[in-house]
Amino acid sequence: MKNSINLYKDILISVLYFSGVAGFMSGEILLSAALICTASLMGVVHFR
Repeated sequence: MKNSINLYKDILISVLYFSGVAGFMSGEILLSAALICTASLMGVVHFR
């Protein structure tokens, strides 16, 4: 069960990060900064 939670968390972080990078490349600086910030915070926070 814990492995599946970690997998879903890793997938979500990857999607948020790559969405932020794609937003930065298209010129949406504020949205991309928010997405990358959210991804970095979720990578640090440990869910129970």
